[in-house]
Amino acid sequence: MAKLKDQKLQSSHLIDLLKSFCLGGKPVAINNDAVNWSIKTGLAAIVTDYGISNSNGTSSVTGKLPAEKLTAQFWSQTQLTATKKIVSELNAQGIVPTLLKGISISSSYYPKPHYRMMRDIDILVDVEEIDKVEKILPCLDYKQRSTYSKKFYSTLHHTMPWQHCKDEIWIEVHKRLFPKTSPCYNSPIFQLEIIQQEKIIDDFYGLKVYRLSKEFQIVYIATHWAERFKLHGGVFALLDIALIINKHNDELDWDKIISWSNTACLSNYVYLILHYLSYSGLLKEEVSIVKYTNRLEHTLRIPSYYILSLIITNYLLAGKPFSRVLTINNISIIWKHLLSPRTSLIKVATIPLAVLFPKGKNKGFSLKFQWIRFKSLIGYKKGC
Repeated sequence: MAKLKDQKLQSSHLIDLLKSFCLGGKPVAINNDAVNWSIKTGLAAIVTDYGISNSNGTSSVTGKLPAEKLTAQFWSQTQLTATKKIVSELNAQGIVPTLLKGISISSSYYPKPHYRMMRDIDILVDVEEIDKVEKILPCLDYKQRSTYSKKFYSTLHHTMPWQHCKDEIWIEVHKRLFPKTSPCYNSPIFQLEIIQQEKIIDDFYGLKVYRLSKEFQIVYIATHWAERFKLHGGVFALLDIALIINKHNDELDWDKIISWSNTACLSNYVYLILHYLSYSGLLKEEVSIVKYTNRLEHTLRIPSYYILSLIITNYLLAGKPFSRVLTINNISIIWKHLLSPRTSLIKVATIPLAVLFPKGKNKGFSLKFQWIRFKSLIGYKKGC
């Protein structure tokens, strides 16, 4: 398969820039479209330090970068300070939380924490510790806020989100990694006893925290990313896993990763992101993971994988505008459809049906629902 950098796609400059970031290379030239998309998807700080604008700094888009980087630095520091305060209070009560996703990865793998933007702070605690945690958070000026009731959150993997009264920091207190509605909920790797085994005690600015093992992180990040098409910020999962592999390739227990991933639910998710990384140039030259991805029992053969890779390259990395047919909603449906465990050719052949009659839409077969979609299609205006 030809390397992605040889494909004539809109995102070529952004791929080269992210390659420079992951490999510690020199700044590379990027165009204004790439700069504009990087701002929208949370990559402004990386672009500022690893990119050279084609416009010689004269465009209004490029002129936004210093302010965007400063905002990223301020917001990252605010989130880190908030996390330190929470962890400090939890440690004082004998609780050692597990840091999840962005707050864990940014402080352990990224050259600078503000390179890794995150929407909220996720921590995992034992079920019996949740009441203690939720008594501490109000003392730190956090309040639970949501348009949904507490009863609604009783079925989810985290409690109702907490928001700081002044800083607008959001905290999610997790008791599991996936909700019961997720097909991954019953996956062996995400059961509490396995999670407990994969927790590693670590230092977080002088405080005690747990982090998930590097092998577990790869599978968890890949699964969380692939379960649902994420447009803005979706590129960070690629960077997260690339940085983990580049740092620990010689130490990784690939047998464990493959064993965990070879389930009907996870194999396609893990294969997609690892195979994409293999051909994106984000991994070090000496890193070869093809021999491991070939052991994954996936159903992403050439047709389905090719379509998914185009979605990643064109929409996540390039910010390509959606069309009247390929709307963000339809792309999300295609993404989920192609990542299902079914046979590749059948999935590709049934894309039109999947889009016309999406699963999970109670009114998918109603004439009224389809008429609304049709009116949206014919009423679409470019640039809107």
